[in-house]
Amino acid sequence: MTENIKIKDISEIYVKEYAKAVSSNWYNKYQKVKYSKKQSMEDLEQRILENKKGRFVITTEEGKFVGGIAILENKEDLEISIAYFIIPEYQKKWYASAALMEVTMEIKRKSSNQIALYIMTDNKASVKTANKCGYYLSAIHDGVSRYVAMR
Repeated sequence: MTENIKIKDISEIYVKEYAKAVSSNWYNKYQKVKYSKKQSMEDLEQRILENKKGRFVITTEEGKFVGGIAILENKEDLEISIAYFIIPEYQKKWYASAALMEVTMEIKRKSSNQIALYIMTDNKASVKTANKCGYYLSAIHDGVSRYVAMR
């Protein structure tokens, strides 16, 4: 098990690391929407800061950047989806599980909406994380698996 994590708002302190992570090849391997390599890092950082609602950084207790987590609410479907990533040097150390459990528990406390994860079917690490955190497979469509949280 890892040390404790912190989930914080995206700020000037972490935006460069967040932008670098979401523009990387390992991140884009599992994303349907890819960030353009033509876009400058400054433009990407500015876009992240302008659209940070529901996006957070995951850090160690000491403040080291570990990854990101986003909470997206679809009011029409009464669903809240969670997306997350952990940078390679912190993967396989329970950071994703700890962050996902913390955010899931907080959403359950505040909302009765269904909580879902959409995971590329071949992303075995995220599937394992989802199962570990109490999510179960509810559908597969076009290479994407939908997992929902048990209530």
